[in-house]
Amino acid sequence: MAVNPRTLRAFPFLRRLADADLARLASQVGETHYPAGTLIFPDRQPGDRFYLLKAGRVEIFKPTPHTQVILNVLQPGEHFGEMSLLDDQPRSAAARAATDVALIEISKPIFLALVQRFPLLLYQAAHVSDERLRRRDRDLINQLTAHNRQLGKLYETSLDISRHRARDAALAAIVERAVALLNGSAGAIHLFDPQTHRLVAPLDRSRGTRSRGVIGRAFATGAPVIENRRARRELAAPICLDEKPLGALVVYRAPAAAAFTPEQAQLLLLFANQAAIAIENARLHALALEKARLDGELCAARAMQRSLIPTRAPRVPGFRLAGLWRPAREVSGDFYDFISLGNGCWGLVIADVCDKGMPAALFMATARSVVRASARAALTAVGAVEHANRVIAADASNGMFITLFLGILDPRARRLEYVNAGHVPPLWWRAPNARLERLSRTGIALGVDAEARYESRAIELAEGDLLLLYTDGVADALNVTDAHFGEARLARVLKSGASAEACAVVRAVDRAVSDFVGTCALVDDVTMVAVRCAASSG
Repeated sequence: MAVNPRTLRAFPFLRRLADADLARLASQVGETHYPAGTLIFPDRQPGDRFYLLKAGRVEIFKPTPHTQVILNVLQPGEHFGEMSLLDDQPRSAAARAATDVALIEISKPIFLALVQRFPLLLYQAAHVSDERLRRRDRDLINQLTAHNRQLGKLYETSLDISRHRARDAALAAIVERAVALLNGSAGAIHLFDPQTHRLVAPLDRSRGTRSRGVIGRAFATGAPVIENRRARRELAAPICLDEKPLGALVVYRAPAAAAFTPEQAQLLLLFANQAAIAIENARLHALALEKARLDGELCAARAMQRSLIPTRAPRVPGFRLAGLWRPAREVSGDFYDFISLGNGCWGLVIADVCDKGMPAALFMATARSVVRASARAALTAVGAVEHANRVIAADASNGMFITLFLGILDPRARRLEYVNAGHVPPLWWRAPNARLERLSRTGIALGVDAEARYESRAIELAEGDLLLLYTDGVADALNVTDAHFGEARLARVLKSGASAEACAVVRAVDRAVSDFVGTCALVDDVTMVAVRCAASSG
């Protein structure tokens, strides 16, 4: 397209050319139009044209591996592209049409001939370029200074909000600091409630419906949202932690205040990322406090349970007794007991609640008291178990039950009458014939059926005999290969220590289980009672 000489006269550094020279130049150049977004020339390539911007805006930018830096935005009447023509070096930046543009393009030979003939033009062009560079440098310095100021404020803000451990205090500090950072008039924070699947304002629920639009869009899109409306100016940013959306933060300005800018939106987004860390820290702190409280309660519960377990076995003429109680967790559903029944007889009890944790611990404490009272009130093992079953069944909830072995030992007759209510059969080492037998079940667990009937059995103990009462945590102990300790291993331990004292037998079994388990945790409580029938002189 031909160029009018008057068009060239509009460019400051060409105004001193004579009309004839300007007309000659106009006949040698052409006008080109580029749509918005068109790359006029890339960087790092030799230049072959000098450009005069007649209409529209042109961006001079520097591409980087991950983004691009805008160096300048040229307006009509400005020129660009001369440096690579003068020094024969590749272009140091790229040019792109920011809008639809009209450019007057001067080829390299014509440009060089022009500046050779009119050296003053080169000076004037360089002067204009120098002024433009100085202006751009001032703008960049001002932008960097402002950006550094913002980063400094953002750093101070992050330190301030991170020192608050309580959640509400942290949220209040986040809102206050966000408002100050963006020169706002008010603000709010909204967090996602996974139970209701809604955004709620923990500090003031009435604000949850006030700006649902920008807050909801920021949360849903994961990007800042600006609304510079006549009635209110709003800027919202999502709060995300490791790409997980936690909520949204909004800052308001009065209608007469300055509009929010994209740069401020990015600043709020950076701040919201810091806020996410502060919110998560507050959540973890609350969990730590709750865990400490629960640990304290569990510690107290364990101490209470420990007080219910006999600290030492009673001295029974002709017998040696020992017990061991090792919870797999903080509290246990197992217990054992030695109950003095009068007339020299003793009740030997071992029991295991079906559940674990605190419910089992509470059920265990109740069951122990019931069994103790029932054993002392009844004349027989069957009477004691059936009475205890009725009481426990009446109070049992959520399907909980308890397996129990109750034996009544008459040391003078060396006789044990027992009821096995669904419990692991105890092992009986019969010394005279070196044989191991099991005291099988004689009824169902307590708490299942209030009207259940039980059968009792009796055995005569000989000198050297050994009884081991235990819970299923012994045989069910697992090692690293998920193998069970099992009854066969337990039997071997008993046979190898058949002549040892009761306390030594308990320790030997405990050590064998610990060696088998190794670094693995116990899957269930380990509880044992050993009864050794000693020599008559003992």
